[in-house]
Amino acid sequence: MPPAISCCSKTRSAPAGRGRDRRGPTRPRPGGRPRQPGVYQLQAAIAALHARAVTAEETDWAEIAALYDELARRTESPVVELNRGVAVAMRDGPAAGLELASAIDGARGLPLVHAV
Repeated sequence: MPPAISCCSKTRSAPAGRGRDRRGPTRPRPGGRPRQPGVYQLQAAIAALHARAVTAEETDWAEIAALYDELARRTESPVVELNRGVAVAMRDGPAAGLELASAIDGARGLPLVHAV
């Protein structure tokens, strides 16, 4: 199991013995600041959570929503915002997800958004 990304997860931590002191998102940088995961690491963490779950009910939607929150802050992508809305809907219910989806800035860059 890959370690959780520290910027987004307050409920999970890496299993013991995984070597987070040697590598990973929390390894200290010169100057003492921890490394922040990039967009590809965030996307990989989301994919790993999906891959680990056998069913939608087993999916850790809270963690996926937290990862999408961070990814949305970094990318400002309407596609990421839409995916974030789906994760929030799975975690908190359809109304919460629809509220986020309807708030996407004019669905910029989302062709055929009416089909979703």
